[in-house]
Amino acid sequence: LNAQQHPAPTQPNPAPAPNPIKLSKPQPFDGTRSAAAKVFVAQIALHAITYPERFPTDTSKVARATSFMRDYTATWCQPYLNWIFMAELL
Repeated sequence: LNAQQHPAPTQPNPAPAPNPIKLSKPQPFDGTRSAAAKVFVAQIALHAITYPERFPTDTSKVARATSFMRDYTATWCQPYLNWIFMAELL
């Protein structure tokens, strides 16, 4: 009866262990249509699946990818970023 009135405190779930895998940063992407484009996409995808806790949403994945875009390529995502940060229509 006493156990029903005063249940034992539950232990909090331990934090997940840090991921021991350390990936290199993706190479900056300048829009070159070649194997470099495929490599860039693969590098971004690899980061998303290796560190899901860092990139839990599509928005966080897009933000990560755009941070490595350079030159003219960086302008490609501007309408999406405006929509995300300023609630502008695409």
